[in-house]
Amino acid sequence: MVSNDVVMNTVKRMLSSGVDDDTIRMTLKGINLKDEEIDNFINEAKGVSSEKSSEASSPAVPEPEEHLEESDIEEAEEESERTPADVKKELEAVSQEQAAQHTTTHQLLDEHKDKIDTVEKNVTGLHKKIDSTPKLSPETIAKIDVLDTRMSALEKEISETKANTIALQELMKKILETNKKTLIKLEK
Repeated sequence: MVSNDVVMNTVKRMLSSGVDDDTIRMTLKGINLKDEEIDNFINEAKGVSSEKSSEASSPAVPEPEEHLEESDIEEAEEESERTPADVKKELEAVSQEQAAQHTTTHQLLDEHKDKIDTVEKNVTGLHKKIDSTPKLSPETIAKIDVLDTRMSALEKEISETKANTIALQELMKKILETNKKTLIKLEK
């Protein structure tokens, strides 16, 4: 941001050179100043208070030199030492600063664009992967449900068969034990 002193001196020099208010406004808008700030700078440079801002739109009439005080004469001499070349240098510095900001903004926008493009490619890739997975038809789903039901029934039957086998083993052990006891009694 340009310092207020530099802007004020520039506005004063422009006014003393006979530059109209509209040109000054356009120049100050070029360095991104708000209308209110521009009005304040112009009014202050003209020596108009903020209460008389409605009258500020008319061009300032320079006072005759015989009515100027010594401090005013010294200020005028200091301002006259600054040449249009100095003003031009200041404006060029402001222009270069704005160009640098403009370039930086474009670089940041390009980086963000690249990031957004990368994210978009990744999302597109995910969509393709999701779309490429095989979709099951309703008939296939119905067949899977039937197979699931049959598997559940088979599991139940296997469990029952296992229980029956265990029961038969226990029964066979008891029969063998009884036979063994009977043989031992017969042998005695």
